[in-house]
Amino acid sequence: MNDYNATLLDGELKAAGLLIHGCASTGRIDWISPPSAADLATAQAVLMAHNPNKPTRLEQIRAKRKAGGKLTAEEQQEVLDLLMGM
Repeated sequence: MNDYNATLLDGELKAAGLLIHGCASTGRIDWISPPSAADLATAQAVLMAHNPNKPTRLEQIRAKRKAGGKLTAEEQQEVLDLLMGM
């Protein structure tokens, strides 16, 4: 059984354009509606490429700030979007 970073995987699946409610660390995907064959193929490709140890975008931004880096306007907007659940 593979272990996945559910938070990271959720973002990757949604970034791939898949309409999901969420996912689990087991790789289970909770679809909003039954997936098409193309959706399943896309999800499989995302699962295969997933690196559970890769930091999430928010973790990357936090690390940059902790190291004294200044956030770009785009990164600031990303933080706001994450906080707003967008």
